[in-house]
Amino acid sequence: MDAKTILFINLSITFLLLNFFDIASSQDTPAPDPATVQECANKIGDACGDTMLMYIFIEKTSVSKECCTKLIDNGRDCHNALTESLVATKRFTNKTPKVMENHEELWSLCEKDGQIA
Repeated sequence: MDAKTILFINLSITFLLLNFFDIASSQDTPAPDPATVQECANKIGDACGDTMLMYIFIEKTSVSKECCTKLIDNGRDCHNALTESLVATKRFTNKTPKVMENHEELWSLCEKDGQIA
């Protein structure tokens, strides 16, 4: 398993545990429904999900045409749900402005160019 896969698994487990124990921080917007988040994650797939998580939360990396297509085809609501589910945890609240900036940038570049080189 490569580092990106391990990161994705760790982030997913963290999200599920925090929601299970209801430790999510209080924000104006509640965390998305876990079933919706899981459905969106399944549509994006592991490989593209890892790439997108890396871009949004860790470092800006290239995103393939295939992954951008999956992102746009699954819609803005899915993109928002996936990011917001992690931002809603206490682990990421101190990074929210940068994370949301990267989240918006990922969507815009995929929508505009179809990939991020």
